[in-house]
Amino acid sequence: MQTALDAHEKEMARRAAEQEESNQPRHVAQIRREKSSMESEKSGSSHSNNGQTTPGNDTGSQSSSGNGDLVGKSELSYHPTSIMNLCPPEESSSKINVICTWTAFSSGNAEDEVIYGQHHLRQLAVRPQAKSKGCPLTITANHRSEIEHDFTGGPMKMDIEVTVRNRLVESPVEFEFALERQADFELIGAERFRWTLDGGDEIVVPLHAIMSSSGIYNLQSLRLTVFVDNLQVPYLFPFQWIVKVNPNATI
Repeated sequence: MQTALDAHEKEMARRAAEQEESNQPRHVAQIRREKSSMESEKSGSSHSNNGQTTPGNDTGSQSSSGNGDLVGKSELSYHPTSIMNLCPPEESSSKINVICTWTAFSSGNAEDEVIYGQHHLRQLAVRPQAKSKGCPLTITANHRSEIEHDFTGGPMKMDIEVTVRNRLVESPVEFEFALERQADFELIGAERFRWTLDGGDEIVVPLHAIMSSSGIYNLQSLRLTVFVDNLQVPYLFPFQWIVKVNPNATI
């Protein structure tokens, strides 16, 4: 109550000062500062009957009744097109349909006939709980897409980080991580290991790629084997991790 009284007295004093200076010119910056101060005090706090203060305009705040009991809590707002808003976590059965359109030339030349197509992916689970139609794991890679190297000084070495994540929310997944050997480059690091990821967890595996000549390389050489009910289910991933290596330059 004392806080509310102090705020009211400041408000009255400010208005009295403004009336006294009504015939005096004021700088625009001064007017803006006073207006900003008034708005911040109005929105800074709201008071309950028992004298406790809670934030006034905070969307995540709690309000109190006269006896001090919590009477409600407003939820955080999310962007209308965000995953959190379209497919909230409490709706575990959320599914989406994805339509991908693409164009290509019949023989790779810009002057050839253009081919148009669509690819449809239906009923994809946003947050699968304990089962998944496909592989329960997802993999991503963090690496440079283009790099330059002077091969007169030796082979090129670049870093790559592979992330394996468990798509299932409630079920752990046991799997084997294995790298396939390639003829035109070499991956150095943990080539094979067995691991278990809890629901929603992920693991980051650091690797090094060694190239002895320039060119375009697909670094995706990973095979995952998932262990389910005494069965081993191998998964190969069709996407590519492309890096272009240019010669005759210094990194």
